[in-house]
Amino acid sequence: SHCHTKCFQKTMNENGITVFAVFLHMHYLGRRIKIRHFRGTRELPWLDFDHNYDFNLQPFRTLSPTVQIKSGDQLTVECDYDSSHRNTTTFGGLRTSDEMCLAFLYYYPKLSQTNVCVSGLTHQSIQRLADIDEDIEFGSDSELIDYIRAKSGWNETVITKTNELILKSKQKLECFIFRTGLDLEFNELIGYPNVKQVYKPVKYDCKAS
Repeated sequence: SHCHTKCFQKTMNENGITVFAVFLHMHYLGRRIKIRHFRGTRELPWLDFDHNYDFNLQPFRTLSPTVQIKSGDQLTVECDYDSSHRNTTTFGGLRTSDEMCLAFLYYYPKLSQTNVCVSGLTHQSIQRLADIDEDIEFGSDSELIDYIRAKSGWNETVITKTNELILKSKQKLECFIFRTGLDLEFNELIGYPNVKQVYKPVKYDCKAS
């Protein structure tokens, strides 16, 4: 899920915000999660990550040092799941048998507007993911979901292709403001920024010396 500069530019001044803590959230299939931070053509260090996620152990994480987010930045939350033990398709949703990919940021100063910044795949992207002819029309989201649930033939090749499509597909951006009920939608689809410098995390050796 991307939080694009378009959201930040609507709500931030040039000084931006300072993030001092985060809360990472998935459900039972979640295995790895990270918050990527992009500025211009560079990827900055991740705000936070958990490569051994446990639904039953979800800590509030303070950041030291704190991280500044500027109005021209983009944040992207990436989640990895393992559903190899299931024989049905899993969708995003509120139930713990569904999945989520969320990051809550604690910051100052208070922003006067945006509370939620999210992005999601378009119907066209979802139909490509499920290898459904784009000429087929569905009367509702539930019809599309039922069609995908009945799909079979998930093998390693299809799974790899699906993961690539999810990462590379352009997404619809929304910024929701709770107090006003205003939902800012942007017609332009968004994705990853064009970066020349990708962040490479430091690898730590956790073996006892």
